[in-house]
Amino acid sequence: MAANGTSVFASTSSNNQASIINKKTLAQTTIQSYVTTTSDPVTAITASAGGIVFVTFSAGPNAGFAEFNNESQYLAAGQYFNFTVIAGTQNATSF
Repeated sequence: MAANGTSVFASTSSNNQASIINKKTLAQTTIQSYVTTTSDPVTAITASAGGIVFVTFSAGPNAGFAEFNNESQYLAAGQYFNFTVIAGTQNATSF
Protein backbone atom coordinates (compact mmCIF):
# COMPACT_ATOMS: atom_id res chain seq x y z
CA MET A 1 0.00 0.00 0.00
CA ALA A 2 1.17 3.51 -0.78
CA ALA A 3 -0.46 6.90 -1.21
CA ASN A 4 0.01 10.30 -2.78
CA GLY A 5 -1.99 13.52 -2.39
CA THR A 6 -5.01 12.29 -4.32
CA SER A 7 -5.20 8.50 -3.96
CA VAL A 8 -4.37 5.37 -2.02
CA PHE A 9 -2.90 2.47 -4.00
CA ALA A 10 -3.51 -0.94 -2.42
CA SER A 11 -3.12 -4.62 -3.25
CA THR A 12 -2.03 -7.98 -1.95
CA SER A 13 0.35 -10.49 -3.46
CA SER A 14 -2.52 -12.92 -4.09
CA ASN A 15 -3.36 -11.65 -7.60
CA ASN A 16 -2.27 -9.35 -10.42
CA GLN A 17 -4.58 -6.45 -9.61
CA ALA A 18 -4.20 -3.26 -7.58
CA SER A 19 -6.82 -0.73 -6.54
CA ILE A 20 -6.54 3.03 -6.76
CA ILE A 21 -8.93 4.71 -4.32
CA ASN A 22 -9.56 8.42 -4.76
CA LYS A 23 -9.26 10.11 -1.34
CA LYS A 24 -11.92 12.72 -2.06
CA THR A 25 -14.65 10.73 -3.83
CA LEU A 26 -13.72 7.20 -2.61
CA ALA A 27 -14.10 6.05 -6.24
CA GLN A 28 -12.12 2.89 -6.90
CA THR A 29 -10.25 1.95 -10.07
CA THR A 30 -8.66 -1.45 -10.65
CA ILE A 31 -5.43 -1.83 -12.60
CA GLN A 32 -4.02 -5.14 -13.76
CA SER A 33 -0.64 -6.40 -14.85
CA TYR A 34 -0.21 -6.71 -18.57
CA VAL A 35 2.96 -8.78 -18.12
CA THR A 36 3.06 -11.87 -20.33
CA THR A 37 1.63 -14.27 -17.75
CA THR A 38 -1.64 -13.05 -16.30
CA SER A 39 -0.97 -14.61 -12.91
CA ASP A 40 2.00 -12.35 -12.09
CA PRO A 41 1.08 -10.87 -8.69
CA VAL A 42 1.62 -7.38 -7.34
CA THR A 43 4.94 -7.48 -5.49
CA ALA A 44 5.49 -3.86 -4.48
CA ILE A 45 3.90 -0.42 -4.39
CA THR A 46 6.08 2.63 -3.75
CA ALA A 47 5.43 6.38 -3.60
CA SER A 48 7.96 9.19 -3.82
CA ALA A 49 7.85 12.39 -1.78
CA GLY A 50 6.64 14.10 -4.98
CA GLY A 51 3.65 11.75 -5.29
CA ILE A 52 4.90 9.51 -8.10
CA VAL A 53 3.64 5.95 -7.53
CA PHE A 54 5.06 2.71 -8.98
CA VAL A 55 3.08 -0.53 -8.85
CA THR A 56 5.39 -3.50 -9.52
CA PHE A 57 4.11 -6.85 -10.78
CA SER A 58 6.06 -10.11 -10.40
CA ALA A 59 9.78 -10.27 -9.62
CA GLY A 60 12.97 -11.10 -11.41
CA PRO A 61 13.75 -10.55 -15.07
CA ASN A 62 10.10 -10.56 -16.20
CA ALA A 63 8.80 -8.04 -13.65
CA GLY A 64 6.52 -5.29 -14.91
CA PHE A 65 5.41 -1.92 -13.60
CA ALA A 66 2.82 0.81 -13.91
CA GLU A 67 3.72 4.43 -13.05
CA PHE A 68 1.33 7.19 -11.94
CA ASN A 69 1.89 10.92 -11.40
CA ASN A 70 1.03 12.95 -8.28
CA GLU A 71 -2.56 13.33 -9.57
CA SER A 72 -2.80 9.52 -9.89
CA GLN A 73 -2.89 9.73 -13.68
CA TYR A 74 -1.28 6.89 -15.62
CA LEU A 75 2.17 7.80 -16.95
CA ALA A 76 3.79 4.62 -18.24
CA ALA A 77 4.05 0.86 -17.95
CA GLY A 78 6.68 -1.63 -18.92
CA GLN A 79 8.24 -4.98 -18.38
CA TYR A 80 11.68 -6.22 -17.28
CA PHE A 81 11.76 -3.91 -14.26
CA ASN A 82 12.69 -5.06 -10.76
CA PHE A 83 11.40 -3.56 -7.51
CA THR A 84 13.18 -0.30 -6.72
CA VAL A 85 12.50 2.09 -3.88
CA ILE A 86 12.28 5.54 -5.45
CA ALA A 87 14.58 8.25 -4.07
CA GLY A 88 12.71 10.21 -1.41
CA THR A 89 10.21 7.38 -0.86
CA GLN A 90 7.63 8.19 1.81
CA ASN A 91 6.25 4.69 2.14
CA ALA A 92 6.87 1.36 0.46
CA THR A 93 5.81 -2.23 0.91
CA SER A 94 7.26 -5.30 -0.75
CA PHE A 95 5.41 -8.60 -0.45
